[in-house]
Amino acid sequence: MPRADDRCLHDLVTEQAARTPEAVAVLADDGELRYADLVARANRLAHRLRDRAVDVDTPVGVVAERGVDLVVALLGALIAGGAYVPLDPDLPAERLRYQLDDADPPVVLAQRHLLDRIPGVGPARWCVIDDEPAQRVPDTPPEQRATPDSLAYIIYTSGSTGRPKGVCVPHRGIVNRIRWMQDTYRLRADDVVLQKTPYGFDVSVWEFFWPLAAGARLVLARPGGHRDPAYLAATVVERGVTTLHFVPTMLAQFLAEPDLPTLPTVRRVFCSGEALPVALAREATRRLPGDLHNLYGPTEASVDVSAHRVRPPLHTTSVPIGTPISNVSLHVLDDDLAPAPTGVVGELYIGGIGLARGYHRRPALTAETFVPDPTGGGRLYRTGDLARRLPDGEFDFVGRRDGQVKIRGNRVELGEIEQTLLEHEGVREAAVTVRYLDSGHPQLVAYVAPPGPGVDELRAGLARRLPDYMVPALFVTLDHLPVTPSGKTDRRALPAPPDDEPGPTGASADGEVDGGVPALLAALWSQVLERARVGPHDDFFALGGDSVLAMRVVAAARRSGLRLTTRQLFAYPTVAALAPQVQTVGTVPEPLDGPPFALCPVDPALLSDPPGGPARLVDAYPLTPMQEGMLFHTLLSPGEADYLQQHVYRLTRPVDVAALADAWREAVRRHPALRTTVRWDDVAEPVQLVHEGHPPDVRVLDGPVDLGRLLADERHAGLDLAAAPPVRLTLVRAAERVDLVLTFHHLLLDGWSLAVLLAEVLDGRREPVIPPRRHLRWLADADRSTGHWKRLLAGFTEPTALPRPPEGDPGGADPQVRSVPQVGLPGTRVARLPLTDRLRAALTARAAGIGATPYAVTLGAWALVLAGHADRDDVVVGVTVAGRPDDLPGADAVVGLLINTVPLRVRLDPETPFAETVRTVQAQQVASREYEHQSLTDITRASELPPGRPLFHSIVVFQNHPPLPAGLVPVDVVESTGYPLTLVVEPTPDLVLRLLVEGDAVSAAEGGRLLIDLRRVLEFVVAHPDATTGEVRAALRSA
Repeated sequence: MPRADDRCLHDLVTEQAARTPEAVAVLADDGELRYADLVARANRLAHRLRDRAVDVDTPVGVVAERGVDLVVALLGALIAGGAYVPLDPDLPAERLRYQLDDADPPVVLAQRHLLDRIPGVGPARWCVIDDEPAQRVPDTPPEQRATPDSLAYIIYTSGSTGRPKGVCVPHRGIVNRIRWMQDTYRLRADDVVLQKTPYGFDVSVWEFFWPLAAGARLVLARPGGHRDPAYLAATVVERGVTTLHFVPTMLAQFLAEPDLPTLPTVRRVFCSGEALPVALAREATRRLPGDLHNLYGPTEASVDVSAHRVRPPLHTTSVPIGTPISNVSLHVLDDDLAPAPTGVVGELYIGGIGLARGYHRRPALTAETFVPDPTGGGRLYRTGDLARRLPDGEFDFVGRRDGQVKIRGNRVELGEIEQTLLEHEGVREAAVTVRYLDSGHPQLVAYVAPPGPGVDELRAGLARRLPDYMVPALFVTLDHLPVTPSGKTDRRALPAPPDDEPGPTGASADGEVDGGVPALLAALWSQVLERARVGPHDDFFALGGDSVLAMRVVAAARRSGLRLTTRQLFAYPTVAALAPQVQTVGTVPEPLDGPPFALCPVDPALLSDPPGGPARLVDAYPLTPMQEGMLFHTLLSPGEADYLQQHVYRLTRPVDVAALADAWREAVRRHPALRTTVRWDDVAEPVQLVHEGHPPDVRVLDGPVDLGRLLADERHAGLDLAAAPPVRLTLVRAAERVDLVLTFHHLLLDGWSLAVLLAEVLDGRREPVIPPRRHLRWLADADRSTGHWKRLLAGFTEPTALPRPPEGDPGGADPQVRSVPQVGLPGTRVARLPLTDRLRAALTARAAGIGATPYAVTLGAWALVLAGHADRDDVVVGVTVAGRPDDLPGADAVVGLLINTVPLRVRLDPETPFAETVRTVQAQQVASREYEHQSLTDITRASELPPGRPLFHSIVVFQNHPPLPAGLVPVDVVESTGYPLTLVVEPTPDLVLRLLVEGDAVSAAEGGRLLIDLRRVLEFVVAHPDATTGEVRAALRSA
């Protein structure tokens, strides 16, 4: 790269394009561009911007997802002479609106599908990136007007005054930064740089422009891909990435990826954004090829100002931030701005040509932060960081001297969160601190006074205005915040969050729980919710409860001599309200399960010749209605194995594989369902046969093993329900991990049971064995009347139609959702859509605010999406239920198939608030709970649909099972439900939406569109809490 002191940032790219016009410049999921094509598109866009009065220093907003359009937009804005302003569409609407109002760009470059994400900007300011004007625009650049002192970009960072501040960076500083990087690390034409940092953060600048200035190849991670270590590792391998960057937090997650390959192409890894722990640096240098470099620098100084190459072995207590880059100086000064001696801690100041011009429209803050150099001849930037100079000339970062912290690598000014809290009506005082868990993970804690506003209200208010990483995890309300003698908030005197305070379980800021039943309930909630204490008026669902945790509370209560139901818990979600509803019956005795063969529907003498011989048969009982339906479909299509499920888990903790195999064999010995076959061909009705000693099917393989091939081979081998055990376990042993591949027939095992088994095998958590016949006996005695369902479905005469592509739809897949075939199930495609951290937090807060679960909100949103595609206001979908009744002791420990599928009807009145629709959905689920054991065949007969018509074509599966053992991570699942459309909600920390499309009734493109529409509805309802159902539908139609 030529010396670039007199060049602008875009000049580096256009000059490189002149040297290598045919070389590939940009590679992304949505296409690729040669250098010549990239510059030609950017030039045409620059002419369009000039026609919109964009000139030197003009802010140009950019709203785009990571892809080719984003690179063209950034380069085009620079060529036009403007300063690009990143406006990340994933930010909360209020924060986007503030940045738009503050930067006030006359033009906003945007992708067409994101125009509705730009608050308060009309068509007069839009400029769609990939639109071509009617008149031809030149491919050549417009007249160059920008100079090295002109602005290149304005990036917003967290501000201590309560509002983000725009940092104005000129070309000279960032060009110096990129020139130094090339002089030091020497990218070549065969280098490939991975761009994954969101473009609203300054690291993205060098990720975009360094490779393009050096003639290398720029590979863009897919939107959201920066959060997915497995995807990133696969991209590095697939694209041959040589250079990439991590925030240390993300580097740790990347290295923890169980299937991390060797990554032979990687030559250099850069870390910045937060302090690099020594232990992490040691692990990275041991496991990653190439060199590891620790960089340091604030946005105000053109990204990075110092660098340190990490060389093992590391014997220091910290990783230095290194020495200054070219044309930049670092100074450790005391409070009088005098140089601190070597080894003495002081505040770090930065000088040189890398400094930003200042803060956009904030002259006072600029003057306070960019101060005159006491030695004369320039300015210094006051970082607020504490550092010391080491004897070898390198610098060591020590910490902060103010209220700025790093959360997941993002700079967070605690003052901004505090100011946002103070703008909430009813909050007079606010303080935010950071605490560190035992793992070292930082967690924000908010203190507010007085205690009037509710926590859910506060959390939801913050989620609407701040990025998800700035919303505190814990809230503490006080009458007054403690103050120092000078009247300032005394942060050291702030109390620990309630969960950390000593005291009897049940104490809470809102009072003490009485003894007896209330104390027992509080103890049970505390145990199930993993809270140190629960108060009398704490809402179960606001504390993180959901339907599955409610079932666990009910089961634990029964073991403790209390009789209650989940329906009561939903209706009375506080200890104070629930306690009067609970009956005390003493320790509940376990009912007798009856002798073996007591439930057998046929003469046991007729079962004298099962596989394995009569002496091996120990019990027999009938199939449940759900099992009968699965058997019917299995026999109808014997070669398709639709109900053969496969689950892959990865165990990252140390384990003795031989002992693990033995634990599985013991589980097979204990649980009848794992020794069961099904007989149907020569008996009056199908029957389950339990064998005494079917040999467990478990094998151990030594890696590396192609898991995709293994899954395909397992599926091809199939499972013979009449002869073989219903489950096979394969343990794949590899370096530092073990993969568990479970293949089983869904007729005999459900997901809840799988979680119970894994906890038993891996953690030794052995509950008393509850045989499936106890559930069957309960079913035989249960109410079979269908009056509830007849009333619920009255007037419903036509099943909800499946969505079809709109007329003229080309049938292409939505670029935001990738739909892929399942291994061994070519007729089934699956699409996954993880929700953003911000949306997950806002959805949880919104659900708590209306007294419902996030699942109920998701169900209401999904019904609305289906209604829009079917043009109906009355829809019925199927929902899977756990089938573990409250009045069956031990139901939560049964290993078998207990699930069922029942209808959910949602009527959509346009005048009704959507929140009320959600409450109705949840109330219907609670009311249906005592009838959810009834067979779908009987329920359908009770409806008014014509004979032979299904109640629904789509179902929703909420996989809220008991938690997996520590260190066990789900990797893959291959499954089929037999329905054309299945929405799977995975309530993991990432909250993933998964859509299974089976057969050809729904196209892959339409399936992807449904997922995107569901996300849009969720985004709208959390942003507009008072919206009516009609307003939500209108917003979806206009998207």
